[in-house]
Amino acid sequence: MKDIKGLDLKERNLRSTYAFESYFPNGEFHEANLQYANLSNSDFQGADFIETDLREANFSNTNLMWANFSSANLYKSDFSQANLKGAVFWGANLNGAMFGSKPSTNQKLNFPSSLKKSPDIKKFPNGFYEETQKFGIGWTSLNKATLLLADFRNAKGLSKEQIQQGIGWENALYDNAFRKQLGISDNHIKKVILNFVTFHFLGSPKEKQQEEINRLMDYYGLNNRENPSPTLSLKRGGE
Repeated sequence: MKDIKGLDLKERNLRSTYAFESYFPNGEFHEANLQYANLSNSDFQGADFIETDLREANFSNTNLMWANFSSANLYKSDFSQANLKGAVFWGANLNGAMFGSKPSTNQKLNFPSSLKKSPDIKKFPNGFYEETQKFGIGWTSLNKATLLLADFRNAKGLSKEQIQQGIGWENALYDNAFRKQLGISDNHIKKVILNFVTFHFLGSPKEKQQEEINRLMDYYGLNNRENPSPTLSLKRGGE
């Protein structure tokens, strides 16, 4: 196993890199090219993948807790059985990405009936299979993925049906309009905010944590006199 903690590879061309069973916690990969890279069975906890090209990269069975994928291109990347607790996907392209339990070859996936009627996919009358990804169908599978305390705000390529395939999806952050489509109430999102900040800002001064709580409350339009921010003394929910 390669053991390189805090490695700085920002803006490097690492296309098709093979890093199976590697140890890169807090690695810096900002704006790097990791297209087609095999990063499976590895530890990238807290890694910076902001604006990184990760098209068709393999993160299966990898620890990605606290990893930041903001504005990254994750088209057709494989996150099957990866640990994504607290991962950030702000503005990321998730089209065609695979999360959760990877289906076996030709295992039928559950797609909504509206998509099955799409005129672009009449050639697949018997349903959708993993292999259809090769034909350019940008479907993101979150089947059994753990989404607890992840940040999907402004992420592209997700639908209500896809998110609800995941585990703990009720306790993640989304765009405000999408959050309402998912049926996440104002009271519940307050609890999610409190848990999210406590998890992501563990060890930070309480003042810093409270500042982040206020910022998220403002983002969701919930910070007013009638609906004040939760405080760190509140009982945490959604665990």
